[in-house]
Amino acid sequence: MIVADTNLIVYWLCEYPVTEEARKIRSTEPEWVVPPIWRHELANTLVSMVRAEALTAGDALSVMGVAESALQQAEQTVSMRDALSLAVQSDVTAYDAEFIVLARRMGIRCVTEDKKLLLKFPETTVSMREYLNPVSRPEKIKERKAAYGRLKKKTG
Repeated sequence: MIVADTNLIVYWLCEYPVTEEARKIRSTEPEWVVPPIWRHELANTLVSMVRAEALTAGDALSVMGVAESALQQAEQTVSMRDALSLAVQSDVTAYDAEFIVLARRMGIRCVTEDKKLLLKFPETTVSMREYLNPVSRPEKIKERKAAYGRLKKKTG
């Protein structure tokens, strides 16, 4: 189970260079959860794509219909107080904070291509590429401070 960020949903349903990866994630992990804000973010993205002539209005409506049908049971409520608090603490939008709050509450990863979220919440987020190839994202390794300056030169 994963939290699917809206950009993953867009890449899954619309043609982009990374669509194959998004579809592979959906086929290998079909259990996606999303906060209710995903609908608004997706609709806004689709409007932008129509205005940029990347999609027709009919195609946008079709994509929205497929997404709503596929994800309506996947919606999980999120505490807006928690999202607001996290957004203020972390300098992210309240919209983005909802995905992080949901992932943390459920103890699962949020799959996203949002660079800011990946940077600010590395313990909670994972990119599509890293999700498909977990070894590409090594866990943080704590190293002891090197004692190079304390070594004495051998004379001999």
